[in-house]
Amino acid sequence: MHGQAPVAAGAEVVEWPYKTECCGAGLAITRTEVVERLAHRLLSMARTAGAECLAVACPLCESNLDLRQADAGKVHGAIPQTPILYATQLLGLALGLSPRDLGIEALITSADTLLAGAGAGAAVARKER
Repeated sequence: MHGQAPVAAGAEVVEWPYKTECCGAGLAITRTEVVERLAHRLLSMARTAGAECLAVACPLCESNLDLRQADAGKVHGAIPQTPILYATQLLGLALGLSPRDLGIEALITSADTLLAGAGAGAAVARKER
């Protein structure tokens, strides 16, 4: 597929221009409006590129992008709920570990629809540092 690359872990990585952009983690407490704007921009761009979830390695990215989705959507325009998973969680799923064992039920933004409908081949926007 044009613009997408298969991953051995059973997902499609979606190429998107903001994969190295900061979520604003250093401003999470003092400037929440900036973090909401950045989160909205990142999530909107990932969804526009066709992603069904975001894979992150940074705990601050996971927290900001997961926790701030609803507020970002209220202020900057609605976006589909987008699960934010650690890359290791996606790998664990591909290796057959249960979502419960991987702590996926602890996400603020539910991954139930992703897990039920997509299975192998889910479109993932990878956020790189």
